[in-house]
Amino acid sequence: DESTQHPYQTLRDDPYQAPEQHPRSGAPVDERSDIYALGALFWLMLTGQAPGVDKQAAGTSSYADLQHLCPELAPVVIRIVEKMMATDQRRRYQTLAAVAVDLQICLGRREVEAPQADFQIDRLEDVRRLFSQGEHHGREVSLQRLVDALEQAVGQPLTTVLVHGASGIGKSSLVYAAQLSMVGRYHFVQAKFDQYASNSPFQGLFAALQQLLRQLLSESSEQVRRWGALFHDALGCDAGILVEALPELTWFIGETPEAVALPAEDAKVRLQRLLSRFVQTLASLDLPLCLFLDDCQWADAATLEWLESVRHDLRSVVVVMAFRDNADSMNTTLSGFLARLEEQDTGL
Repeated sequence: DESTQHPYQTLRDDPYQAPEQHPRSGAPVDERSDIYALGALFWLMLTGQAPGVDKQAAGTSSYADLQHLCPELAPVVIRIVEKMMATDQRRRYQTLAAVAVDLQICLGRREVEAPQADFQIDRLEDVRRLFSQGEHHGREVSLQRLVDALEQAVGQPLTTVLVHGASGIGKSSLVYAAQLSMVGRYHFVQAKFDQYASNSPFQGLFAALQQLLRQLLSESSEQVRRWGALFHDALGCDAGILVEALPELTWFIGETPEAVALPAEDAKVRLQRLLSRFVQTLASLDLPLCLFLDDCQWADAATLEWLESVRHDLRSVVVVMAFRDNADSMNTTLSGFLARLEEQDTGL
């Protein structure tokens, strides 16, 4: 009798039990085990079948499998379930409260029938740490100013918000906390500049816009067609120029004709104008756009020049720029941009 030979067969094969619950695991069973089980139940609810996870393998459950089974599912939801079912307890959500916060963000967007925007998941501990005893002094005021800027920017010309300070003081966490308070009311996308990357012109900005386009692709077919019509109207026959940097655009507008070649300076102006029209299409009174540009001390000159040129053209768009403000980190490009911004009395 197999049950006699293997007394733990049922337990060992239960797809809803975490790897550490294997009788011979030796790992502690705690709240994270419940998070794994809840993630497995979500898998069942989403796919109609129990998850087939190799619990002996390191890492996480298969992202590709869930994406394949539920191609219409928003990428952020897949990442939430994937993190809940991480085989390694340390890579899993550490508390159910953190899971609840991320699910509430998704639910908030669904309740207002907004696109399921991507966001940085599992940030609850960062936010808690930001406002923990001894570290919260003055942060409530900064957070409220940031939230106020987001609320007041709707329908207004481009708003630039500056979040600066030394490395490790919680600049990004402050922005994430503001994002949590504006769930369902904004498109949020993030670009992070890298000191050691090439940071070629618009590299970070294009990466953020690609992120948003992938989110929009998870909407209904009707909504995708609506976005396609808006993009086509905004970009016209020059759409192919942006398609080179944002290949996801072809899923909305189809194949595009080859753009007419222009002299370098004219081509630069054309790209800036196209980018402005495209970004404006993504922002509306009903759902404004927030671009979070992190580590701007390493931002490329082309992005800063574009931001300066569109300050009067874009509406319902907020650009949050986080950067280190110590002398060693600041470069002349960002310093010059900030000086001109201050002269124009723009931003915070």
